[in-house]
Amino acid sequence: MNGFSRILVWEIPVLGPEFAALRFLASLPLPVLAGLAARRLPGWVAPR
Repeated sequence: MNGFSRILVWEIPVLGPEFAALRFLASLPLPVLAGLAARRLPGWVAPR
């Protein structure tokens, strides 16, 4: 299920609009943070 449709169909009716909005806003920076962590991963696994 697409992320936005999941929010509309499942999370807002079950969890409420405030919690669904908070969860959505909290998840926005996660792809950027995961990308930054992945760029540093080779240095952690095999130090130079």
